[in-house]
Amino acid sequence: MRDFPGQVGRFSDGEREIIVRWLHSPSRRLHPAADCFQGIGYSITPLPLQRNAEGTAMGCFSAGKSARRLRVCEYITDGAGNSWSDVSAWYWQAILNRQPQGWWSFVVAERL
Repeated sequence: MRDFPGQVGRFSDGEREIIVRWLHSPSRRLHPAADCFQGIGYSITPLPLQRNAEGTAMGCFSAGKSARRLRVCEYITDGAGNSWSDVSAWYWQAILNRQPQGWWSFVVAERL
């Protein structure tokens, strides 16, 4: 990704697609996963906040396109143990509170 302040990796465990992004500075280039899915033609329906196996809150939505239905969840963490289920909340806290630099963004998509 051009001008992205970090690295991006895409992985699969055979059942889920996992996108991991590392950011070394706050950036509007990290945008919500729902924006990406809408951009490629999926309809989006918000889902309730969910928690992963470690108890981290994740923002989730269902994405539909033709017969394909996905559940997509995302969250952002830092090295100090903070986490955000919403990209906008992370961005403003990182900018305004001068959080330590270095964040991981995780997006997990699985078939419904």
